[in-house]
Amino acid sequence: PYLHETRIPTYHFQDSLPKLAVPKLEDTLKKYLYFSEPMVSPEEHAVTKAIVEEFQKNEGQALQEELVELDKKAYSSFYNKMWFDMYLESRDALPLNYNPQLTFNDEKIASKNEQAVRASNLIASSLRFYRTLLDEKLIPDIFHTQPAKSQTPLYENVCRFLPRQVSFYGSFALGGGPPD
Repeated sequence: PYLHETRIPTYHFQDSLPKLAVPKLEDTLKKYLYFSEPMVSPEEHAVTKAIVEEFQKNEGQALQEELVELDKKAYSSFYNKMWFDMYLESRDALPLNYNPQLTFNDEKIASKNEQAVRASNLIASSLRFYRTLLDEKLIPDIFHTQPAKSQTPLYENVCRFLPRQVSFYGSFALGGGPPD
């Protein structure tokens, strides 16, 4: 059995989501210098500025071109794959700069609080979630900017019948905003 079923397939909006543009290298470097300035002394900022200028003249251009090429190949925004690789696929020990957390409330029935029972319930629930996701029965994430319109059966029916290539725009017109 699934966790739940949805009329709108899980990935229905993916093909029509607008992509974020790759920012210009110059803009990124200006922002880096702006936001790093309060964190360092004037001398350190001067060194940082020199390093940034050197980076911009040398490897920065090649890396920017690589990022633009990577963005052309992806159906999604340029940062998505890197974000998934960095945070969701990593199997490294959890250092301090990671922030995943699972918090469990105690069960009301005392026998369900035993470690083996809780572990088996967690595994079973994880597998149900995974099966729901694989079969695209997981409700897609949607920002309901106009819930009176977008949290209705009409919204679900309209969106599920829209072609995937335009479904984001139909959702948006009806007060929903699927994120990337």
